[in-house]
Amino acid sequence: MFNSIESRECLKGLIGWRNHYDLNEIPTLNAGLLGSESGEHYQDKHPAMRLDLIQSTIPNNRNLSNYLTESIDSSITELLNDIYVSKELKKNTKELVNNKVIYNNGGFITNTIISSSRFVGIMFKPDLSIGLKATINRIALQMTQSQAGFDLYLYHSHKAKYLKKINYTTTQGNQFNWIDTQLDLKADDKDISGGVYYLGYYQDDIQGQAIAYKKLDWNVGYCGSCDGGANQTKYSSITKYVKMKSFYVPNANLN
Repeated sequence: MFNSIESRECLKGLIGWRNHYDLNEIPTLNAGLLGSESGEHYQDKHPAMRLDLIQSTIPNNRNLSNYLTESIDSSITELLNDIYVSKELKKNTKELVNNKVIYNNGGFITNTIISSSRFVGIMFKPDLSIGLKATINRIALQMTQSQAGFDLYLYHSHKAKYLKKINYTTTQGNQFNWIDTQLDLKADDKDISGGVYYLGYYQDDIQGQAIAYKKLDWNVGYCGSCDGGANQTKYSSITKYVKMKSFYVPNANLN
């Protein structure tokens, strides 16, 4: 699927409008409608795309610039919906990575991690070369105790302040507890290009201790010969596009 808001912002300046030849008849349009990244204009596409003709078809109290802006926005969304539906019906495209759970088996409850007052978590690096966006839909942690509520933080290496704070609350300890969220990790956008994301928590904020999961080695993935290689195949299908690695920041380096 596509993000309609972001898509409109990217595409609505691709083609522009020219002002009417008689500004006494049709005043100048809003500046945002006049820019054309491609050098093409709507009036070139069809004889009926004349501003005086369009003005004559809309209510007298309707602002022409506002009408054109709304028409462009709705047309972009309609076009992208048509493309998306067509590709789905013809099955001539698919997501780079389908929804996958990296791991969903708990660790042994006796394998606890002694807190050292660090910031700990996972680093994500989306592939910049293909302009990829990865989305985290759910997060699970395994702690020895239930959590009354602490915060997970999403940072980026190019930003001083965290990008997002996610409250994590559970009612049972010793098991994986999932929460729904949506974190978009973009390789490139208007604020960020390249770099890495850090998702984690401060050990001093949690109740009890975290439980270690030792079947996954973040450097190489899963055992390739275990379970027929199923877990390693899923893991590799994701890390092909998004590199992942565990990390921690020692307490002495925390700001």
